[in-house]
Amino acid sequence: MTAHLVDLSVSASGPSLNYQWYIGASGDTSQPIADATGATYTASPVTTTSYWVRVFNDHAWADSAAAVLSLGVEFLNQQPFAQQ
Repeated sequence: MTAHLVDLSVSASGPSLNYQWYIGASGDTSQPIADATGATYTASPVTTTSYWVRVFNDHAWADSAAAVLSLGVEFLNQQPFAQQ
């Protein structure tokens, strides 16, 4: 199945903010995405996947809700085989 690119972004304000994107349910930090440390992340799921981001600084953090990206099934338009 072909991966599709989807841009995810978060808007936050405060001093010295850091970002970490994760796969899974919001608050579950067991699957951090390597190098996904900005306010925007480009996801390329090949199956239905949940993404969320933690925004933090030295004093506090806030977790986003999870965004669930569902992929539809693509059908190929094929001609039926000729019967002989």
